[in-house]
Amino acid sequence: MGIPVLGMLKSLISGDGLVAKGMDFVNERWPPDMSEEQREQMGVVIKDMLHKQQMDIAEAAREDEKLFNERTIAMEGTASDLKTIPYLGGLIIFLRGAFRPIFSYVTMYFDYLYFVTDTTTWTDRQEALLLAINLLVLVFFFGERALKNVMPLILQMFRAK
Repeated sequence: MGIPVLGMLKSLISGDGLVAKGMDFVNERWPPDMSEEQREQMGVVIKDMLHKQQMDIAEAAREDEKLFNERTIAMEGTASDLKTIPYLGGLIIFLRGAFRPIFSYVTMYFDYLYFVTDTTTWTDRQEALLLAINLLVLVFFFGERALKNVMPLILQMFRAK
């Protein structure tokens, strides 16, 4: 069946093997009397084409991000918009800024209850929810890559409890 579509897209975007495949194509189809210098020049042309393609993809991603940010601002407004609302605007700005830290401290409190105290009995659903919340907080603070490295330890701790 060949290469799956996602694999082809990844290969196209990342350029994995694209230059080598292009050179194989050139070597197989162009005149056999092509000099080594001409083949190297063709390789440079292919690399330039690949670089231009990657730059076009990066520019399209930047433009997409810019449009998304502009749309979000248009839909949600900005902090300066909220400042015009007496009392309530300031409260909303504070709550928006405080949400993640408060969420993190509440998660620490639930972790304390779960791992240190024996005052509560946790159902399977509550334990699963606590694990999900912990994963969200850890991904926010440390990133997905760091979480992947410590995930086995986290799951082991929850199983041990």
